[in-house]
Amino acid sequence: MKTSFSKTETPDSASEGVDAPDATELANLQGGGDVPAVERQTEAGEVDGDFEAADILTPYLTLVHGTSDTAKVFNLGDVIYNNEVRVCGEADKDGLTFVVFSLRKYYEQWIYPFDRDAQPETYNELDAVMDAGLTLDWGKDSSGNGIRPTARRVAVMTLLVEKPESCDSDCFFIEAAEGRMFAPAIWYARGTSYPAAKRIMTTCRTTLANEPSKAMSGLFRMRTTFKKMQSGSDGVVPQVTFVEKNPQELVDALQAAMS
Repeated sequence: MKTSFSKTETPDSASEGVDAPDATELANLQGGGDVPAVERQTEAGEVDGDFEAADILTPYLTLVHGTSDTAKVFNLGDVIYNNEVRVCGEADKDGLTFVVFSLRKYYEQWIYPFDRDAQPETYNELDAVMDAGLTLDWGKDSSGNGIRPTARRVAVMTLLVEKPESCDSDCFFIEAAEGRMFAPAIWYARGTSYPAAKRIMTTCRTTLANEPSKAMSGLFRMRTTFKKMQSGSDGVVPQVTFVEKNPQELVDALQAAMS
């Protein structure tokens, strides 16, 4: 039976000595035929209800750039979990280790200059990008000036981020196996971050291609560095390397935790 968290208003007639409708009658008056789940008491410490995906917060993994809102709180090059926890930075040579739970590549319209309110068009296939008259590569005009692409590749990943020793927060981290702690996070790799995604995709389609758990069979490491951009400014760039194949015990524990 589904638990309802909506507040039930008592009809005014109840305060006038007239019997208020019982649970079944009230449900029918409200347009539903099911009896509200009012007879079950929630135990101390219990979190109960008909949970949906919309009820669960989705943390994101982000890099602190010069234009990031988080640059007011964290240092350039820091990797931030859920906009609140620093999990590694440019000075951390050990970087951040993670497992790729899933990855999807697509294309999006590249709106320049950046506009927070603009919603770029997205495309699943390259042919759709070409049909829309968009370009993915830099070009030059008749004067030799660079022409910016009008579309770009994006990889959106669900990562299982391993808790670094330097992180003193338990935010969303769960114990998987052998005392190792992991937390789920969404990472959008686009622009200067996309080459890091290419390393992951290449590894998944070669080294891990024949592994039973595919991408989850590998452990990756991310470090951040600074690179001179075409504009002349220093940009934050993630660098990803393949570390090792994961023991099946860890993969099974992570899959169970995400189910």
